[in-house]
Amino acid sequence: MIKSESWFERELAEKRVILEKFWHERIIKLNQKSVDEFRKNIIGTRFPKDVIWEAKINKLFVDAISHKIDFDTFFDALKYMPYILIRGMGFFEKLIQLDPEEAKDVKPEIKSSDLVHLERYMKEKNISASVTLGFADQTLITPDFIGNKSSAFAMHSIGKVFTGMLVLIMVKKGIISEHDLNLIPVKLDASDTNALPFVVRERLKKVSLHQLMTHKSGLGDYLDGYFASISEGKIPEMRRAEDFLQFAENKVSPIGDDRYSNLGMLLVGLAIKHAYEKKHGPCEYNDILQKYIINEVGMPSFTPWKPENAKYNLADSEAPHIAGSPAGGYWVTSEDLAKFGQWIYRQTKLDLELESLMKKYGQEFYYAKDRIVAHAGGIQSSTAWLSVSLKTGALVAVLSDQPHMAFELKNVIERNIFLKDLK
Repeated sequence: MIKSESWFERELAEKRVILEKFWHERIIKLNQKSVDEFRKNIIGTRFPKDVIWEAKINKLFVDAISHKIDFDTFFDALKYMPYILIRGMGFFEKLIQLDPEEAKDVKPEIKSSDLVHLERYMKEKNISASVTLGFADQTLITPDFIGNKSSAFAMHSIGKVFTGMLVLIMVKKGIISEHDLNLIPVKLDASDTNALPFVVRERLKKVSLHQLMTHKSGLGDYLDGYFASISEGKIPEMRRAEDFLQFAENKVSPIGDDRYSNLGMLLVGLAIKHAYEKKHGPCEYNDILQKYIINEVGMPSFTPWKPENAKYNLADSEAPHIAGSPAGGYWVTSEDLAKFGQWIYRQTKLDLELESLMKKYGQEFYYAKDRIVAHAGGIQSSTAWLSVSLKTGALVAVLSDQPHMAFELKNVIERNIFLKDLK
């Protein structure tokens, strides 16, 4: 493994190894399909879209395959691309093998030098983010390197972990039964079902709540319509979870296929609301979430709507209008998001049945083999990450108003602090 004191310098050296293999095996030997795919992915890293950048990258690859430039020129043009993109390409193209990254049996100490390295890494890569890390059974660390500690960011799809955990809490409370999770059709208010396109209503007659929870229902999305409305200047007022139904996609895929569905997760939240109202009377989804998770965890920054202290990508006109639903989009600080990870860890220690339920029904966010709860979040302009190991307690919460950077940070923290020694 490449040795270096600087995390960023080590990353650059590893990028060089991968890109040099790509140069010799895919460019010099000319695998056009691989070259075109990588070129498109590189172009896609830039937000907002930039025709000058696209032309520059297109020319770089044309010059590379026509042997007008050498590898050093090629590398210099790409060395600041996201590491996760280059590493992922190397693995997909079978140019590298990813080392198995096993969590340490003994918790490593997080040293002050680790935070120095992290701060240096963020400065060298010009990363704007808020980070909280540590172990779930200890005091967590939220270093305030660039003044973002108290800032709330959109956590995007990490909200699905909240929804999934809320389902399991409802099972524990006897509000939803395990039978209900597997019952076909899923139970929803008639008013919610009637607000959906016909093809979606028909599909809901054939799928269960568990299939909605795990993206096996074949339902599509609502974000395209939601964001299109915002971009057209028709800013919708999203006060209730039901308000997102108007943007439901009017098409379905085969049942059982993996199709990531924000609409499906929205309906999971509304199924929770339906079951809860049967026992307790009228309420809102966000009130149930607040009562059973947010208040229990203690997350004062958590809100469905952009707060005054929000950080978002100023180049994205849609970002400040993001509102939370059961599928994601809530605003929170990294410190409060990390408290949620701590809470999950504590709950599974107090109640062994809860982790059993997570294994049976929480495949959307629980990775049973490694006993890790994890979820990414992001749109084109910003990213988020949360993970907590139920085995060691290792916890990382990252929120960024930049593309890719939450994932870059979680990766470098895990590799250099929580996982095996790579130095």
